[in-house]
Amino acid sequence: MKDRRKELADLSGGHPNDRRHVWYSLGGPDLDPAEITEATGIAPDRAWKAGDAKPRTSMPYKEGVWLIDSGLGEADEFHDHLDALLARMRPSWAAFVALGQRYEADVEAAIYCMEAQGPLVIVVPEVSASVSELNASLGFDLYALAESDESPIS
Repeated sequence: MKDRRKELADLSGGHPNDRRHVWYSLGGPDLDPAEITEATGIAPDRAWKAGDAKPRTSMPYKEGVWLIDSGLGEADEFHDHLDALLARMRPSWAAFVALGQRYEADVEAAIYCMEAQGPLVIVVPEVSASVSELNASLGFDLYALAESDESPIS
């Protein structure tokens, strides 16, 4: 499997200046972030309840969200981000599986491409199986930017 992962990293690495961000989130109208933190033992990187005011608009959120990032830097390859995110979740895996049955669960990858040709997006079977076990959707946001453009995640 190591050779397959190396091959995928070579194929999907994209431009050396591409930026990547990967996260897991739970969402729902009755989601209380404190309950998710208590169930998993993991503090979220971002969280809010339904009714909390959105920054810059004061409009209320319609649903609660609890979110953790992979913990890697923007320059790291997205397969490494996915692996790091799942590793971060493993100690509380049973709780995440149960929470994925109760709330909307998502694994998202944002890739900011710095040249016209974006990365080849392939997910290895064991990562797909893990995301499925979490009852989570797996999504990719691909953005084509000029090298001088700023990433919205900076």
